[in-house]
Amino acid sequence: MVYQNIKHFLTDLQKKHDPIGYHLARQARRAAECAVDKGILKASELSHKGKIHNPTLLTFSTAKSTTLSEKSSIFDALRNNQTWKEIRPQLAGKSEKFQERLCEIVCQLKDSDINCFRFKNLADAMKEDVRAIKNRISQLRKNRISQKEIIPTTQFEKLR
Repeated sequence: MVYQNIKHFLTDLQKKHDPIGYHLARQARRAAECAVDKGILKASELSHKGKIHNPTLLTFSTAKSTTLSEKSSIFDALRNNQTWKEIRPQLAGKSEKFQERLCEIVCQLKDSDINCFRFKNLADAMKEDVRAIKNRISQLRKNRISQKEIIPTTQFEKLR
């Protein structure tokens, strides 16, 4: 019971302080589970409840090599994936409408010579890229807002 309460507390804390990371980790887990269910990925080192978690090792069933790919390789593969580029700005929210496309993206990692990876590296690469794009979008919005604030003042002065 105490263990469960601590787990709930930590989950709630993560949701509150890192909502993007929390939701992306869930989406990445579901995408990996989808690829496992389709037989494209094999999962080993599952949690004691048989679930994918950070240390889980994911290997493509057709992989000839089990060389472990690092986060940087997964990050590069994601950045070169057209579908990922299209959906990543929307992944910062709670919407799960891209779940099937995320599964396809995970399955396409093998096309980038990724044979084997830790779930944590996949989730971290996704989080890092989505946070970066969200920050860029926020900066663009902030710049537009400050320009809009300048324009009405200038127009008002012209009317004087």
